[in-house]
Amino acid sequence: MSALMWILTALAGGCGATCRWLLSGAITRRLNAPTSASSISRHVPGSRAQLLRPLCGIAAVNVIGCLLAGAFTFLTTWPHWWTVIGVGFLGAFTTFSTAVVDVCEVLRSHRTALGASLLVGVWALCVVAVIVGAAAASIAMFALATVSAGG
Repeated sequence: MSALMWILTALAGGCGATCRWLLSGAITRRLNAPTSASSISRHVPGSRAQLLRPLCGIAAVNVIGCLLAGAFTFLTTWPHWWTVIGVGFLGAFTTFSTAVVDVCEVLRSHRTALGASLLVGVWALCVVAVIVGAAAASIAMFALATVSAGG
């Protein structure tokens, strides 16, 4: 890999990590915003909502990243773009290590079933997101090829 590719991949990684931090924080802040008097239970310490609220941001980021990775797989024609965007940006944007740490925090609170379901749920959503992204990109590429071929 050339020096330029290393630099581009590193810059893309920095952008991906920054986007992850901003998006995850925005989602978590949105979920923490009071919406009605009926949302009191989500502020009770130890409640299921209190445990899950901070995890939703990183879970959403991972699902979005997997959707983008699935789509990008079919949309890229230059292999170096996969290195820059897939490894650099999306590799830093998605962060399964943070999701695993979040699950461990739930497990430490002796909520084994909740932690296990969170882990399996996020994993399953990510797998579905990759498939949906790949299918959507594949369909779009087929449609563009059909239109450009004149039929």
